Amino acid sequence: MKWLDDRFNRTMLCLPGVSFNDAPPKIRGRMYLRLDDDKSRIRFGNNVRINSGIAANPAGGTRMIMVALDGAEIIVGDHTGMSNATIIAAASIRIGQHVYLGAGCTLYDTDFHSVHHTDRINGNSNIKTAPVVVGDRVFVGAHAIVLKGVTIGDDAVIGAGSVVARNVPAGEIWAGNPAKFIRKLES
Repeated sequence: MKWLDDRFNRTMLCLPGVSFNDAPPKIRGRMYLRLDDDKSRIRFGNNVRINSGIAANPAGGTRMIMVALDGAEIIVGDHTGMSNATIIAAASIRIGQHVYLGAGCTLYDTDFHSVHHTDRINGNSNIKTAPVVVGDRVFVGAHAIVLKGVTIGDDAVIGAGSVVARNVPAGEIWAGNPAKFIRKLES
């Protein structure tokens, strides 16, 4: 029921802290947006396309999820497409222009929990966060995971199923778990 999905998405896009340039993103299916406080922000550029749910893209499995935790920001550049991705920011996630996030990708700028059991027992203190930056014209293959503190340079390609835990230079292909340099892209 497309009309119901459209109404649901319009409600999500009207949440305080959600903004877009000239027009809202084009969304197929129902996406989930959450902003944890009045300082959290999600901003969409022009001509952003989102597939959310099995009917929109069966390869991803779930729906598109974007969460800006307390005071965090998610910025999506112009002409970017995403399918059933999960993007959760505790600080900042910036996605450039003409980026493609394959089905089921995840981008996290936080560890969510401390690695030390004493911190977890005592209120989950000392959680590490670091901004994530995805450059322009980047392609991230299906089910890849991009972790906190990673910068992916312009024109880079990330192989499907990769776990990206360190910076990827511009114009390179990286893949694997952990993701490693495969080769430079030919001009």
